[in-house]
Amino acid sequence: MNTRERLWPHSKRATLTAIPFIWVIAAILLFASSKYLGWPDAGATKVVVPSVALIGLLPLGLMLVDFAASSRAVLDIKGVKIDFSQQARSSQSFGLPDNIGNPGTVVGDSRPMKIIDALDHATQNEVAVIDIKDGNAWWVTRLLVLCAGAVRSGRPSAIVFIGGKDDEYGMFLGWATPAALLKAILSERIEFDSTYRHAASIANQIAAFRGAELLPTPISLHQEVFRYANDPEYVKRGAASFEQILMDQLALNHEKHPDRLTPGRLNYLFEHCLRREAIDLSDPGDKQILSLLRAKGEFVPLIRQDRYVGLLKAELGQRFVLEQLFSQANERRA
Repeated sequence: MNTRERLWPHSKRATLTAIPFIWVIAAILLFASSKYLGWPDAGATKVVVPSVALIGLLPLGLMLVDFAASSRAVLDIKGVKIDFSQQARSSQSFGLPDNIGNPGTVVGDSRPMKIIDALDHATQNEVAVIDIKDGNAWWVTRLLVLCAGAVRSGRPSAIVFIGGKDDEYGMFLGWATPAALLKAILSERIEFDSTYRHAASIANQIAAFRGAELLPTPISLHQEVFRYANDPEYVKRGAASFEQILMDQLALNHEKHPDRLTPGRLNYLFEHCLRREAIDLSDPGDKQILSLLRAKGEFVPLIRQDRYVGLLKAELGQRFVLEQLFSQANERRA
């Protein structure tokens, strides 16, 4: 039983100190009342003094009731029976453990090799966490590359955004699928869409001819394609060379004046697809469970006072709830 649920939320030492303190204060008040007001008189004193003595013992009585409740005891006083064991069982509640969600791989900045490295590890983790910090850590072009690679490879399945909010960092800003983010970026900037298709065309030619190895002798590649086809770094990656080519093409054509991913830009670009509903692990257990059962997406974020903790698959969380309820039902029958 926590402190808020107790009738007397104080220590044993405080309880033993409170009893004589109440008696002393009561004695002073009775003495002053008798001297100046003439009350209580001799007849009333026989009732008032025992009553005051009992009031002084009230903290001790409340502490004993709290002890009985916490130990699930059964009190039977002159036929009045209070079964704390049944009350405790009926009020049992549970919350979600912190480690039930996937924390994901945090990509703290958008340097090219960081993004390529994140994509290399994408098949090992279905959640990527992007920390936009105060708006200077990420560019929209670099997010485009990460989303393009995630869509091509099928992982990660979700991208979580954290960053600065109310002078605090690491705060949950929302999450979305890579496909939804990619579509939003390409729809908003037609020049990004053109570069995306151009990079895909180059990557397909490199994959088809294994660089230039399978190229028929009379045929030559376009100069721009040939530049990538003769670079072992691109050729060895096969289909994954698309992300590196896209990164290179975006850098050449669109990053002279970077499109920074600030919190405001994040909201403008992805307001229609960014999900912000979350389960706060600092909430009571019942509220956590209700939020989980109301979740509409494939994932539901776990936060603690707005700070990101992890991303939980809604199906797994709901299965956890059913298991806990089944376990509690068995305990009640036992």
